[in-house]
Amino acid sequence: MTLQVLDSSGAKQNLSTTFDDTGQALVGSTCIADPASGKKAGVSPFGELAVTTDTTTPTYRAAKLALTPVASPTDVFVIQGSATKTIRIKKIKLSGVATAQGNMPVQIVRRSSAGTPGSAVLTAITAVKHDTNDAAATAVISSVGTANYTTLGTLVGVLGAKRLSMPASGSGAAGDGAETSFDFCRNADKALVLRGTSDFICVNFNGAAVPAGGVVDFEIEFEEDAS
Repeated sequence: MTLQVLDSSGAKQNLSTTFDDTGQALVGSTCIADPASGKKAGVSPFGELAVTTDTTTPTYRAAKLALTPVASPTDVFVIQGSATKTIRIKKIKLSGVATAQGNMPVQIVRRSSAGTPGSAVLTAITAVKHDTNDAAATAVISSVGTANYTTLGTLVGVLGAKRLSMPASGSGAAGDGAETSFDFCRNADKALVLRGTSDFICVNFNGAAVPAGGVVDFEIEFEEDAS
């Protein structure tokens, strides 16, 4: 990307000429502009560049509240890639409660095939746009109910592993502090990328016993692009 430096009149300037003779401050009202898009970022008289981390990439969230997992659950949430877009998963968050305090192992796994659902019922979770001007999401996000998969999809590998803490319901302990988060973009890291409909990211509970009365909340944030 080529950036131009504009002064308060809109005239182009070399970046070096906008500093005063101390080399510390920019003179007047200055901005840096992208000539291709016309977007501008303001620069204060002290040389501070006003920037935003907001993105124009279509971004979506999907969430499910109080899912009751099947007994000894394996894959509980399934994110399938798209035939037309590249899917970039930025964050997955889980929380839950149970009758008495408990916990469950959680894995984020990648699979290269859909597997055989058998008696498992996949229920679509609607992805909602961050910006209503964007196109509808093309990734398919589902919760798994009624039974476990008869045969899980082919495992590529485990991308994350933690414990999901499940406070006693009604204890007041549930909330952000009880969340289990997988943040794939915290340090400008590359997101989890799904390419094609045979690429899957799944939230897996490793077949562990669900604490009595256990329910799970789920949230995912992702982007889609044509790369």
